[in-house]
Amino acid sequence: MRYKWCWIFTLSILVVSVPMYFDANLMEVYALLNWKNPENAHWWSWFTYTFAHSIYFAGPSEEHWFIFVHMGTNLSILYLFGVPIEKKLGTGRMVILSLIAYVVATTFFAIDRQVVFFYQVSSVVGASGIMYAYIPLGAYLRMKKVKESGVSLWKHPWTWVMVFGFLYYYIFISVISGPWTAVAHVLATIVGAIYALAMRKRLREQMRVGSQWYFLLLVIPVFLLGLLLAYKLGMIPIYMKWI
Repeated sequence: MRYKWCWIFTLSILVVSVPMYFDANLMEVYALLNWKNPENAHWWSWFTYTFAHSIYFAGPSEEHWFIFVHMGTNLSILYLFGVPIEKKLGTGRMVILSLIAYVVATTFFAIDRQVVFFYQVSSVVGASGIMYAYIPLGAYLRMKKVKESGVSLWKHPWTWVMVFGFLYYYIFISVISGPWTAVAHVLATIVGAIYALAMRKRLREQMRVGSQWYFLLLVIPVFLLGLLLAYKLGMIPIYMKWI
């Protein structure tokens, strides 16, 4: 399987987010979100929130269609910017970048839950804290490939795809999602930029190193499916108190 992490990340997102369209209570199973009491969450939600996607903004509603806008935005970042990273650096280094971004994003979210930044209920859902970290290095690799093609930078379609992508990700999404989300996106982008600088020597290498053990990452969607099955069988509550 080529692009192992990109495929596994996509599968994990679909396993979690698509069922949420049909059962909004799954938001409180997978995500660090509970509208009645923000302190309620499952212990595993500190991990699974990265695969869930919000159904609503400031409170529960019937606008469940928004989940596909949110999910589609993150998946577009994964394939526009994440794929060239995994192709160039390999799955291992792609996973390392994802883990660094996850730790930084989760730390920010944990602080936010305690002090309630921007006077909002702390709702933590979505893969944005990881996905936006792919943009700096992914954009560099895309532009590098465009230059190598010999086509003028401003005449190549990839250039305009990324230009409009930047406008959509950093302006449109930030406006509709609010300042709290915008800060999370910028923070992830900074993490990605630092990682890109750290990998600058590796970018000169032509050989991509791969390993079959990365198939072990399939344990992630299997675990997520297990939670879904347990919930449907009534084996776990919608939420529980976390400390």
